[in-house]
Amino acid sequence: MGLCLLAQSHLPHKFWVEAFTTAAFLINRLPLHHLGNVSPYEKLFAKVPDYRFLKTFGCMCFPHLVPYNKHKLMPKSNPCVFIGYDNQYKGYRCLDVASSKVYISRNVQFDELTFPYHNRMADSPPPEQSSPPLFLEPLLPHLCLPATFSHLHLLPLRPNLHPRPVTRLPSLHQLPPFRRLPLPLPHHRHLSLLQTLLLHANLGASMLLLIPHPGIPFLTG
Repeated sequence: MGLCLLAQSHLPHKFWVEAFTTAAFLINRLPLHHLGNVSPYEKLFAKVPDYRFLKTFGCMCFPHLVPYNKHKLMPKSNPCVFIGYDNQYKGYRCLDVASSKVYISRNVQFDELTFPYHNRMADSPPPEQSSPPLFLEPLLPHLCLPATFSHLHLLPLRPNLHPRPVTRLPSLHQLPPFRRLPLPLPHHRHLSLLQTLLLHANLGASMLLLIPHPGIPFLTG
C-alpha cells in the first residue's frame, strides 16, 4: 500500500517513510476478516474509528498557520501537501514545498483533486538525452606537429665524390687450411659447405657473408 500511495501522489522516493506510516495508519482502521470484520483500532480501543478524518495522501491542503506566524502581516495559510497523520497529536501533517517546513494542524482545508507534485512533474521539461554522434570526424587532419619539428629542414643526400679505395680480399687459395670438427650426433656428420660471397660497400667496409651449400662438409679454421 505504501508504494501505491507514492505512485498515486507522485511524491519523490524520499517521502517513503511518510507513505508507509500512512499505509499502516489506514490498515489499522480497515476491517479484517479474521477479526470478524472489525478493525484492529476498534478491537484495541473498543470504538469505531472516525473515517471522516481520513484524507487523500499527497493532495493539496491549506492549513491554518496563525499559531505559527510571528506577526499579523504573515499569511494565514499557504498551499501545502498532505503527507500523513501525526502520531502524537490529532492533526494532519502538511508540507510547505516552498520552505520545506512541516506543519501539524487540525484546521485544514483539502483539495483532494489536486496533487502538487504531479503538476510539478508535468510542468518540468524532460531530461535531455545525449546520443553519440553518427559520424565521427577524422582527427588526423587536425593534428599538428610539435614546435621542435616545425623548424627542422631536410638536407638533400649528396653522393660521395671521393670514395675510399677498395682493398683486395684474399682468395680462397690463400686462406689457411681448414680442419674438420667432430659432430656429437652421427646423422649430422655431413653438413653443407659454406660458399663465400664477398661484398663490399661504397663506405669502405667489407663484409664476409657465409651461405651454406649442400654437399660439402662444414669446415672451420
